[in-house]
Amino acid sequence: ALRFNFRGVGHSAGEWSGGREEHADLADAVAHARTIAPGLPLGVVGFSFGALTTLRWIALGGRPDAYALLGLPLRSERGEERGEGPPVPAGAFVVNGEHDSFGAAEEIREAYPQARVVAIAGSDHFFMGKRDEAARVVMDHLAAGLRL
Repeated sequence: ALRFNFRGVGHSAGEWSGGREEHADLADAVAHARTIAPGLPLGVVGFSFGALTTLRWIALGGRPDAYALLGLPLRSERGEERGEGPPVPAGAFVVNGEHDSFGAAEEIREAYPQARVVAIAGSDHFFMGKRDEAARVVMDHLAAGLRL
């Protein structure tokens, strides 16, 4: 597993671009992971902003062997609709909370009928009290997709 921070977050260099350029950070992290473990399958998991960034990276040609999007937001932190975002590919694996204030699982299903959406019952955007369940769902998906 390789976990990284986007530019300007934590001790990462650079400045946050508001989502315009962070897909390049993901591309760099993926390239690094592929040099560390050449020939092994690569899974990508993005949460909230990271889910949107993963979609941008895929739209620009990024090719994970499997991926999961958690807490994919339809609204901003101010409750404003996000509008046109990166495309959600057919078969995209999305895990959202039943009561996610940024986009409940049922809203995600309606917005992206081509996606495979899993609802975590009783959960909010941060999967409070349900993180283990969300993690199991994602790990099972990645294990099947990466043939582990």
